[in-house]
Amino acid sequence: MEQLSQDRSGRHSTDHSRDDSGNLAEQIKYKVDAYQQKLEGCTPAMLQYEWAWLRQHIESLEFSVSNSSMCDEIGGRLRGESLLEESRQLAIVLEEEFKKRMLHPKNYSRPVEAGEHAWELSLESIRKEWELD
Repeated sequence: MEQLSQDRSGRHSTDHSRDDSGNLAEQIKYKVDAYQQKLEGCTPAMLQYEWAWLRQHIESLEFSVSNSSMCDEIGGRLRGESLLEESRQLAIVLEEEFKKRMLHPKNYSRPVEAGEHAWELSLESIRKEWELD
């Protein structure tokens, strides 16, 4: 919930620094819906890349949440658990997209770019290896 505060000039400003955990489910739903829309525009090869990318992303988050020094790097345990929950929700949506298209995710051992989804992938060498072009 947003909180209004008054600055020295008497104007009201919105305080965005307060984290309202009640909005967490709403935020995750928004991200899941946006992700689903992106998946709808993906080719089968892009879905396979996304499957590998998301699996690696979840493994990385699980490691970070279980390691206190790594946990600090992602914003703390609660933030890490929130990211992990969000990623697991994305995995469910991805699995549903595979089913909808009558496809099956495969466990390829091809490289992925940690910070880029299939539709963001900029490294030409990885794009070629995944046959995204």
